[in-house]
Amino acid sequence: MAIPLLRTDKEIAEIYQRHKNTVYRVMKGIFMPIKYAEDSIIQSNDATLYLLDLAEYGMLDGVRWMFLETKYGLVYSKDSYPSLAGAGNLEDIKEILREKLK
Repeated sequence: MAIPLLRTDKEIAEIYQRHKNTVYRVMKGIFMPIKYAEDSIIQSNDATLYLLDLAEYGMLDGVRWMFLETKYGLVYSKDSYPSLAGAGNLEDIKEILREKLK
C-alpha cells in the first residue's frame, strides 16, 4: 500500500499524536540534514511540494541521516548502515562517519 506524501491537516495531527514522544528534547543525537535547492521537491499525484517553502535544510527521507542515543541504546536505520553494527554510542558513530567522510 502506497503512503501518500501529501496529507491533510487532520492526518498530520493524528500522526503527530502517535509519534510525538519518539524524539525527546533532551535526547542526544547526530543529525545530517542537507541544504535544499530550488529544485528540491516532493511530488505526489499532480501535486508538487517545494521543500524550500518549508525550510532551508531538511532530512532526505526522515529515516536515515539521524542517529539517537536513548536509554535503550543507539537508534538509527540499522538496515541502511550495516557498517555501524559495532558502534556502541554516539562517539563511535562520529568516529566511523569521520573516517568515511575523509
